[in-house]
Amino acid sequence: MSILLSVYYGEGIVFAADKNVTLTFADGSRDVEESAITKVIAWPHRRAVVGYCGLGELAGLPMDEWMTQFVAQTRNFVDLESLVSDLHQI
Repeated sequence: MSILLSVYYGEGIVFAADKNVTLTFADGSRDVEESAITKVIAWPHRRAVVGYCGLGELAGLPMDEWMTQFVAQTRNFVDLESLVSDLHQI
């Protein structure tokens, strides 16, 4: 199980995630391991953050790799509406 936490203050938003990955084996047993994967990625100058949970893939890439590439490609977004439009086109 992954945990994403967001807390909203007048000064801004605190957004965090654990680094645990739950592995389920064929025999039904489970193991929780700490992962090196980053589940929360920020745009330059902390203009926005994005997070995910689970072991999903998008466009054949693990989510952490895909999100890192998407952030790099949209690093100079004008506003959140244009960023959402870029995300919607994928």
